[in-house]
Amino acid sequence: MANIHKMSATESLNVESSAVWDPLASKTVTSTWADNDNHKLDVSNYHQLIINTDEPISIDFQTTAAAPRTNTLTMSADEELTIKVPHGVGDTIYLNMVASSSEATVKIIGN
Repeated sequence: MANIHKMSATESLNVESSAVWDPLASKTVTSTWADNDNHKLDVSNYHQLIINTDEPISIDFQTTAAAPRTNTLTMSADEELTIKVPHGVGDTIYLNMVASSSEATVKIIGN
């Protein structure tokens, strides 16, 4: 059964324009995925993320910490991406990342 997180009326109205953004991480992501803090981030408590990277990376959201699948989103170097966190698929949502080249510095903020 889907885990549907319902928001209050105030949260649902303000999630797009919330002034509260938390710096979540600055990570060095390598091209070989490993189940460690450099390649995964628990984003269950966030609605949106802004992700910036200095080198190409592949990202995806999963309910487990695991290597990004083949059909993932690939970010280019020096790209900034605003993305919504998918909810209703499990209790814990992980953002999983792997660098396309040797390593990338990834900065993430969320609200």
